[in-house]
Amino acid sequence: MQPLQVLDAQGKEIKASSWSVDNSQLAEINQEEGHPALHTKAAGVIHVTALLEGLTLSREIKILSVEAGMQIVGPLWAVPSTGTQLGALQAVPTTDGPDFFTLDKNEKGLYLRGLTNYGVQMWMAKLPETAGEAKLLCGDGIGGAIITVTRPESYTLYVVNKAGKVSWHRKFEGVRKGYALNGANLLHLINESVDGTSTTLSAWDGSTGVEKFTLQIPKSSEQEVNVRRSGNRLRCAPGGNFSHPLRTATSGLFVSTDGNAYASFVQRHWRVGAQKCEAGAAVTPDAAHFSRNDQLVLWQIHPDGSLRASVVETSRGHRLSLSDRFNVLSPTGSIIPDGFDGVLFSMRSSPSSAQGTTGGPSDEFVYRVNEDGELAFKFLLPRYTGALHDEMVLGEQELGFATRGGMLIAFNVRDGKEIWRWDSGKPDVEVNMATAGGGCVVSTPDGLVLVEDAVKNQVIAPRGSDMYTSGHFIQDDPHGLAMIGAGVKSN
Repeated sequence: MQPLQVLDAQGKEIKASSWSVDNSQLAEINQEEGHPALHTKAAGVIHVTALLEGLTLSREIKILSVEAGMQIVGPLWAVPSTGTQLGALQAVPTTDGPDFFTLDKNEKGLYLRGLTNYGVQMWMAKLPETAGEAKLLCGDGIGGAIITVTRPESYTLYVVNKAGKVSWHRKFEGVRKGYALNGANLLHLINESVDGTSTTLSAWDGSTGVEKFTLQIPKSSEQEVNVRRSGNRLRCAPGGNFSHPLRTATSGLFVSTDGNAYASFVQRHWRVGAQKCEAGAAVTPDAAHFSRNDQLVLWQIHPDGSLRASVVETSRGHRLSLSDRFNVLSPTGSIIPDGFDGVLFSMRSSPSSAQGTTGGPSDEFVYRVNEDGELAFKFLLPRYTGALHDEMVLGEQELGFATRGGMLIAFNVRDGKEIWRWDSGKPDVEVNMATAGGGCVVSTPDGLVLVEDAVKNQVIAPRGSDMYTSGHFIQDDPHGLAMIGAGVKSN
């Protein structure tokens, strides 16, 4: 059974006066739950016709015969775009809500649409936003959707319920660095100030928008003793004791099945000074000294706002020269469960100095922290060139997968030992999903590729094919009207 529907170019439903099919031996149309529905009888090609006021709309539909061992590839239905498609997302299953969401933008506004898995549009909601970058963030825990509209110094978050109504919205100053939703529909957000020196972690009731708690992530700072810093230069300030903030460095967010949220960050305590100098005079690097105490911290945040802080790693330096090089840690963003009630996250270690000079290759590591907040291992990833794709996934046989540059790396999640790596020979690849049997599907410039035991097993979907773009199920109709039901399976 395939419900049928006619939508105009703006995504609004138009009621047809009648529906018909040209071959009753292959299919027939009946009314089902307020919509005409196509019931198939045998495989073949039919034409379904809808009569509107002054217009006849016809669509060819292929009926596919499904036999044991056969696989159907390609779209089974299509809906018209109302403008530019910004995203498509599967909804959290409910008995009376949509199965999919799409986010479209045109000259009239921003639209979220709820669709059934038969391609019938249940509703279309217009969001009151005209400027900013819109993104369909995720589904909420009760069948709705969460959308963000981002501007240079702020963003607005919208929650649309399963009935297509805006449940709540809120404007946040700064930059969204991470988000996660737990099983109780508690939305966690990491927000960073525009200058990067202040970061908060907050939690909101996903249904009502009520704030549950806000935590300030400890700030990083540099203390200046007898000197004042101006950019990378120091001036003598006898008796002075000043402090200025440093940028925070925070990972993304992850929530476990028990409702706890996890985030990692680096807290830096730096100190620069000079013993004797003339007020206002420039302080040369050899006359100054520098000390540092950097801590890599993992937070486990409980649903009531309480937390457990674990110091994962500490890096110190005492009375260094301003030109001495040291490594600065910063999270790359990704944080996921490790499969043993702990977490995995990746960090970058970059050479720097107190003078602010940088240079030389950086190293990146995967850290595993166990359920007690203790460091289980620190796994060095291969150096690479190109864009960073830091997403990781867990596979079978205690495998974890990560990509760097054009390489896919498989490692043992329990002990952090590399199992194998595959070099694609391309500029960069990105993890898509783990597969049964210990393989991993990666996105490459050529398409989706299955890799098993460091060997390219097969190209699952060449780039540009229907299967590769199967997540983008909106297709334009040249007439501005479209009939839902582009292909169905035979009963």
